[in-house]
Amino acid sequence: MLDKILKFIPIYFAFHAFKYFIVILQLPISFAKLIFTKPEIIKIKEYSKEHKFIFIYASIEPTISQSSSNVLNVIKELGGYIVLITNSSKYTLTDKSKSLVDVFINNKDRGWDFSQYKIASNYIYKNLANENYSKVIYQNDSVFYLPNNLNHQLAKLLDIEYDFISFFDGSGVYRYHFGSWCLSVSKNIFLDKKIKRFWSKYFEVKNKFYSIMQGEFAFSKAVFSLFPKSQVIYNNHFLNLSKELNLSNTKYISKSLMEDFYDSINFMYGFDNKNTDPLKDYIFHNTTKYPLTQTFGLFLLKFHDMPFIKKDLFWLEHQSLSSFHLLEAILVDKVDKNYANTIKAYFLNRGHLSGSNALRRILTFLGIR
Repeated sequence: MLDKILKFIPIYFAFHAFKYFIVILQLPISFAKLIFTKPEIIKIKEYSKEHKFIFIYASIEPTISQSSSNVLNVIKELGGYIVLITNSSKYTLTDKSKSLVDVFINNKDRGWDFSQYKIASNYIYKNLANENYSKVIYQNDSVFYLPNNLNHQLAKLLDIEYDFISFFDGSGVYRYHFGSWCLSVSKNIFLDKKIKRFWSKYFEVKNKFYSIMQGEFAFSKAVFSLFPKSQVIYNNHFLNLSKELNLSNTKYISKSLMEDFYDSINFMYGFDNKNTDPLKDYIFHNTTKYPLTQTFGLFLLKFHDMPFIKKDLFWLEHQSLSSFHLLEAILVDKVDKNYANTIKAYFLNRGHLSGSNALRRILTFLGIR
């Protein structure tokens, strides 16, 4: 709600400028890191005829978790050559890691996901550009990967009919973009000079605001300039085709969207309405206001067997913690007890941003943490 108010008054632009000012203050440290710390690269296996595509996995974990193991095993089955790049200075390269990963890169905490994507992309340009592969797929560990339906969904990223594929898109107060936690790029797009230029220009700063503005948004803009044939799997159209998207299942949808919906039409249960499907119409015309991954996360898990849970599902209060019990019930049939407990413990420990101390809220606002 605060964003809706601020975007109409000058202070909103002041906040925006202030965030960029913080990025500028971080530049000297970032520049020093680029000079004095170099990524550690370990090639474990050669690219071979068995491999069909290249998979870049950006992680902040100190070792391979159950979630990462789920996605990496599926990628292996699909024929992916895996480049794992970590931001954790304490990463332990175990035998399990070596069995799943083909190239290991330690980025030594030089930036967020787009910094990791850049280093891995440069490695491919230098060492694998001429190999036989159809796609380069970028993914990170900002979601929990569930084993159910995961193979089927990830296989969609290999569809050669499309040059660019993402699971989600968005716009909101900023320009239209693809969700950067999962991007599938054709070889032709990946090797195009405009995409190479994007990576060469991207400067590594460990700031989430910068990563979004100059990474996620700018990368989408570079891709759009090539007029690719693209696909978004869980988009507005997908939602509106869902038979389960109705007033009986609103508890699985973000509370903020539902409050806006009722305010917009003064809707009351039991009263006739000329519009036979007001909820779908509202969602169709207003999805740009909401992050789909979080707003419809529980809905897609429950009714469409989506094998992903964004780790910020509750953090920014797109879902209330009272919805946590819905997630518990959904997980019963999808994962084993140990993995379910890991997921539940993560969300309960992290809580909501509004419940954090003042310093944490300030650092999050500035993009530093």
